[in-house]
Amino acid sequence: MLTPDSPPRVSILIVSWNTRALLSACIDSVRATLPDGFYELVIVDNASSDGSAAWVRANFPDITLLANAENVGFARANNRGLETSRGEFALLLNSDAQLMPGTVTRLLARLEQNPRAAAAAPMLLNADGSFQAGPNDDLSLVNETLLALGLARFARHGHYPGYDAAAPFGEYAWLGGTCLLMRRAAWEQIGMLDPDYFMYTEEADWCWRARQAGWVLLYEPQAQTIHLGGGSSRQSLAQMRAALYKSKVIFFQKHRPRWQASILRAVLLTSALAKAVMYDTAAQLYRVHAQIWRERAASFRMVVDALRTVAA
Repeated sequence: MLTPDSPPRVSILIVSWNTRALLSACIDSVRATLPDGFYELVIVDNASSDGSAAWVRANFPDITLLANAENVGFARANNRGLETSRGEFALLLNSDAQLMPGTVTRLLARLEQNPRAAAAAPMLLNADGSFQAGPNDDLSLVNETLLALGLARFARHGHYPGYDAAAPFGEYAWLGGTCLLMRRAAWEQIGMLDPDYFMYTEEADWCWRARQAGWVLLYEPQAQTIHLGGGSSRQSLAQMRAALYKSKVIFFQKHRPRWQASILRAVLLTSALAKAVMYDTAAQLYRVHAQIWRERAASFRMVVDALRTVAA
């Protein structure tokens, strides 16, 4: 049993926004795969309206619950968890993810073997056990342009600029934040997640800063986690798509030459405008699915509005 005088080895941080059912399965996976006394569990609720916070408070008195008064986004919510955590390591874990046996211990072993490693991440699997995602290349103007034009799907079995299931253990440019084991010494040196990102790209930013400070990032495919995907973002797809596009421009403004940030913003704006027109046209031509096309067109118009708020 953990006490204030016996800090845990790992602090597991789960940010939740209206994902009560998924959160329950996530908590179960933590308890089924890790021994008592090895970890502490911290849940940061981003002002859910589905009763998540009250449910956690009533059913899990041993879990540390941090209930935000408003949805402050993924980065700020995780930072609040990091500030509260007591472990030497902290696992960022999405509420729509489920740990598999050995996931945390394998990641922890890799970090203990390499004191230069700031973080380690597992292979992500779909619910049916098929490969979903691995490590990633750096965000670059070429990569992001290929993604915007829909051409990235033709490389690495559709996972580019990420890597496919054949990617071996090793050092990579950046790791996703769905299940990311971070070393306290690293975030104490370089800082926590950048709150300028509401959602998306904050982990790429953190990984970039870690590498600039001399740390490395490890991918361990023998550690695996099921990721159902979109637990929170599915509830507001248009807003989340807008946040994704905007976050990429913010990253380039922070870490790339100004001309690259300007070009990327122009590419994304042009792409979003073209897709809005395309879906509006489809809504007029194909009445059977007109509502679907109109919703997609509206989501890309929201992307355009979001990108216009970011200075060129």
